[in-house]
Amino acid sequence: MSELSELNEFRAELDQYIKKVEKDFYIGMAKKKASYQEFLDRILTFYFVTSFVSENKIVSIEERLKPLMLLYSKSSMSLFGIYSCLMNGLVPEAAIILRSLFENLITLELVTKEDTVNRLQLYSEYVYVIQWRNLEASRKLVKEGKLTHDKFESEFKKTLINETEENFNRVRSNYLDSKGKLKKWNWKIFKSELGNRDTSIKFICDKLGRSEEYVSLYSTISELMHSSPIIEHMVTEGNVIFLTPKFSRSIINIGMLALGYSSDVVKHAVKFLDLPSNKAINNFIESYIDTALNDF
Repeated sequence: MSELSELNEFRAELDQYIKKVEKDFYIGMAKKKASYQEFLDRILTFYFVTSFVSENKIVSIEERLKPLMLLYSKSSMSLFGIYSCLMNGLVPEAAIILRSLFENLITLELVTKEDTVNRLQLYSEYVYVIQWRNLEASRKLVKEGKLTHDKFESEFKKTLINETEENFNRVRSNYLDSKGKLKKWNWKIFKSELGNRDTSIKFICDKLGRSEEYVSLYSTISELMHSSPIIEHMVTEGNVIFLTPKFSRSIINIGMLALGYSSDVVKHAVKFLDLPSNKAINNFIESYIDTALNDF
């Protein structure tokens, strides 16, 4: 059998298989998630709440505070990402986004705690460090023969290189320790305490009084994110390993954490911005989350 005829035979078999299983797949998915649908709807509704607050209550802010709204927006999208994963029974995948949502919350809390304008500047200008590191990493690949000069030059035009280096040189002193090593964006905030040691998410969580949440999130949930033996119960039923998503109580557990973190993001933002409707928003959010906790 020639390669072409073998390929055509495979395609024909694949088409038959998809036609056979596709309808039952969606019917089966709908049945499995039916008992979780009401809770999942609560997550989607709260995503709309975050959008409403942003578009109808916050509306616009000073240019120097825009990084705060970028964090807010990213958190809102993370909540929608978690909803999308849980809607399809993808709990480990939702856990990955949950950690991102938590880290956005931690960053937002850190920058709004005090000296917000300067902290937001440290956060936003760190992008120039990231861009410079990307440039240097590509230069290293060229030296090692792993990236061609043509490919490098097509990605990094001369004007882009100049702009990247100028921006980096302008802000680099805020991220360099006494040995000239680059640190994370928030290192300067704790420079007197850390010296040449860098910050970590655990260190920041300790500072913000979220140590217990850190331990919970980065131990139990981190196991779901990686290829550890604990994922077995997520992809098996009895002795059968399957490829279709599994719906379980973990959907509620992950979803509740997501609602809690997302609500904290909204409350921190509206409190810092001192919106006229701050109290009403807080009261609504607390009532909404409490009801979800009691109902599920």
